[in-house]
Amino acid sequence: MNRFISAISFVFLFTYVSGQQLLPYESLTHFDVEKYSKQYERAFDASGIITQKKEYHALTIGVYGIMNYDAFKATGDSIYYKRVINQYKYFQDTSKLVFFNDQSIGLPYRFAFKGLKAPWYSGMTQGVAASFLFRYYDLTKDKEALELSKQLIRFMLKPESEGGTIGRTKEGAMWIEEYPNLASSKSVLNGFINGLVGLKEYCMFFPDDAKAIAIHDSCYVAMFQSLDKYNTASWTSYNRNGGGISNSYMRYEIEEFDHLYSIYGDERFRDQMRIWAKFAVGKYDAELHFLIRTKYDFAYLLPHNTTVNGCVYDQKDLFSKSMSRCDIVNSNRKKRNYKLKNSSYYCEIKFPDKLAQFTHPKIDAFHKGKKVALTTETKEGSFVAYSSTPFDEIKVNFKRKQPTDSTAAVVSVYDYKDSDVPQFVCYNIVKKEYLTKGEKVTFSGELMNATHAKVYYRSAKAESMLKDKKYSVEQSFDFETGSFVVPETEFYEFFVSYDITHPFSQISNLKINHQ
Repeated sequence: MNRFISAISFVFLFTYVSGQQLLPYESLTHFDVEKYSKQYERAFDASGIITQKKEYHALTIGVYGIMNYDAFKATGDSIYYKRVINQYKYFQDTSKLVFFNDQSIGLPYRFAFKGLKAPWYSGMTQGVAASFLFRYYDLTKDKEALELSKQLIRFMLKPESEGGTIGRTKEGAMWIEEYPNLASSKSVLNGFINGLVGLKEYCMFFPDDAKAIAIHDSCYVAMFQSLDKYNTASWTSYNRNGGGISNSYMRYEIEEFDHLYSIYGDERFRDQMRIWAKFAVGKYDAELHFLIRTKYDFAYLLPHNTTVNGCVYDQKDLFSKSMSRCDIVNSNRKKRNYKLKNSSYYCEIKFPDKLAQFTHPKIDAFHKGKKVALTTETKEGSFVAYSSTPFDEIKVNFKRKQPTDSTAAVVSVYDYKDSDVPQFVCYNIVKKEYLTKGEKVTFSGELMNATHAKVYYRSAKAESMLKDKKYSVEQSFDFETGSFVVPETEFYEFFVSYDITHPFSQISNLKINHQ
């Protein structure tokens, strides 16, 4: 039995949540797994373990393993399964691990890096490796992987002063450090996120570990308390030292926040994504050769439309190319139930010409079992249904004027995760407002399919200085129901952003009201 498995491991494992559902590792789903293995001098050893420049890197191995796990779950292709099994061999090799007396295990970097002397450890690597181990366990039910994940997380949760990876922000809050004890690169954001994901998944698998849950919760709060410190006037920072980031890093961090949103459902992640998405338009990644969508924009910048006194989004052709067929979970000649891979706001039912003459479907949509209000339209031989609330299940009852088999109907949904359609509209309001301290500011207008519309603002003493000020989640409010009280008499600049959930959307008769 391997060294990291003690005689009583299986007796005293923390309570495991049977059947725990692992979500796709969203921040990696935009990578092509085949191309990933070919960049940065990556290759494979005789056991099929991925290497980089002829060296083993636990982070690269964990990432590659996770990507192949997701590919296997999506396709069922055994080649991906075998790759997952091969990557686990690295973690079975005790010569690659460092064992500590407190039953924790570190994944060492055996080279110096900037001010760090070998061996050094990373919260990012410990977290990603744990995420991989949970997925390996999901495929094999090998409990050794669960025990190892516990020991990796136990090491990660030690303070950096004791050799672990938990540091403190400038405000004194807990932070999972990518580079513990490296003063020149404190509180790296993207590495923290990967560590947090691993810790969150650990807490789902072991809900009785009160210490891990407490540290997770503290780190989660710290992330939002610190987030504004990373924002700049037109970009974001790598760490709290103010280090800049490339287009590649910006795009990866947007994907990471989408990943966090899929886990937590916290709208603040989407709120921050809108700011970064606005900055990243047209700034593509020329560094990574394994991106699936090389020219993808997360946001669509809309100009002012004088006809509607607002903005108009109209991309029917692009939208139609981004529809994906639903999976049928139950069907007969009259009723069909569909489960969606991801939640959607928009679906379309198409019929052969003959069937369209006789079929009148009743469409119901649900989110987590609760019925969602739908708007339905008939359009060019098809039926369209959409909602301002996401749905994850569709039930169609085909009411026919005469007995025609309706199984030829095709139900498709719009899924932004698998499309080239941007996630957000961003509309810059050209006119700058000079507002007086104490005024209450609201927005009004007529919204059509403009889902989750938000207003963002920044301010400066002089209009010319606005471009040097930053937007933040804290300086935003809901377009329809929100407001803010002017904190200082200054010039204010606004932009409006909303989710793209429909091929046509607009905001008309937009007004800024202040009193």
